[in-house]
Amino acid sequence: MQRFNVYLGEYRTTVSVVDVLVDLLSIKLCRETGTNESKFVVNDWIQNLLYEDNDPYRQRLSQFIQRKIIMEIADKKLIRKYESHLDNL
Repeated sequence: MQRFNVYLGEYRTTVSVVDVLVDLLSIKLCRETGTNESKFVVNDWIQNLLYEDNDPYRQRLSQFIQRKIIMEIADKKLIRKYESHLDNL
């Protein structure tokens, strides 16, 4: 697990993300992984996501972030099938 320090509203908090998700997102965003630069890129992506979400009282933040990372790195065709499945439940 890798940890990222982010702001949720006016409060600083820590988000934990499984290594493989960090690596895959890093490769997608900056084509490399395991460097300080790639960690900053992933941290910025997470922080920007939280700014867009704009929910300072969000619970289970690490799970929320990991779900968003999966949706970001997954094939778009797979995402459409997943969303269609959810709509049919």
